[in-house]
Amino acid sequence: MPGAGASSKWSWCQAVLAVLLILDLGVLTYYLWGIPEGLGPLDKTLATVGGWLTSLLGFLGVKIGFRKKKYSLGDLVASPPVQLGIVVFTVLAWAFALPFHSLTVTVRASGTEVFLDGVTASVDGETPRGPASDKHGFLKIGSLLASSHTVEFNREGYKTEPRGFKFEDVISFGTPIPIYLRQAKGSVNVSTEPSGADIFVDASSTPVGSTPKEFQLATGKYRLTMRKSDYGDLAEDIVVTERGVVISRTLQRLPQHPVPKFPLLVSSEPEGANIYVDGVFQGVTITTVRIPRGDHKIDVRMDGYITGSNIVTTPQSPMVAFDLKKRFASTEEPKR
Repeated sequence: MPGAGASSKWSWCQAVLAVLLILDLGVLTYYLWGIPEGLGPLDKTLATVGGWLTSLLGFLGVKIGFRKKKYSLGDLVASPPVQLGIVVFTVLAWAFALPFHSLTVTVRASGTEVFLDGVTASVDGETPRGPASDKHGFLKIGSLLASSHTVEFNREGYKTEPRGFKFEDVISFGTPIPIYLRQAKGSVNVSTEPSGADIFVDASSTPVGSTPKEFQLATGKYRLTMRKSDYGDLAEDIVVTERGVVISRTLQRLPQHPVPKFPLLVSSEPEGANIYVDGVFQGVTITTVRIPRGDHKIDVRMDGYITGSNIVTTPQSPMVAFDLKKRFASTEEPKR
């Protein structure tokens, strides 16, 4: 360093360092105002003003001290320790101020070790950034300032929950940070008129219950089918959200087709016996009755005769005949 009384001229190197120092203060101001969390507007203002005042007072103090020793400002900037300090301060200031930092995470489904692909990230309330996570759940979030951040991870069917990351998470180069997303669910309330319809979800052959019914599904798109005997199936595409969905529908009754009946000739000896089909009176022999397909019990009854019974299958058996036996009174003498 020049001695007392020595005149010092500014070299281009000293001028560049002085300009860098001023730029560094500007960059530091930009960085403080760009921090999304941790400091409020008042805190940022006080920090910025305090930083500039500290720098100004430090500069004036050094300048006055050098003047007393008859050193110029150029001598100060020419000092190797000061030059090294300006270079280090410049590197640190620009390293913090430029948004080239990143976060690396791996995303899994909560409670499992299943990696989730297609997950996007929203940083500090901004629109989601790309690219999305890959099949291994790996997601790199770039272009971040060296500060704390709040990140929301978004994927259809999972809850969007904010996750806070600290300053050291952003500037570190360690292993990816594990993130677990909880599956989002919504309630589905289904009712039909008439009630009692079975509810099927997508291609499942097992109903989740019968109407009226409220149940939970993971958020997403589904196809519900409501099915009841004698009514037409009713299918509907729904989108389940965390707010839930309510479905109320009227089922349409199917056209009722008459049950086919087949003739059966019933005769008896003697004639005039009452005919009962499955316990229901159908006429007097000899006559033709019409009955549905299948097995039926035929009874013929007549006073004074033992009831005749038979099982017939229609339409395979077109006729049935009975030979009724007379019921005789007992001739046994009563015991004395």
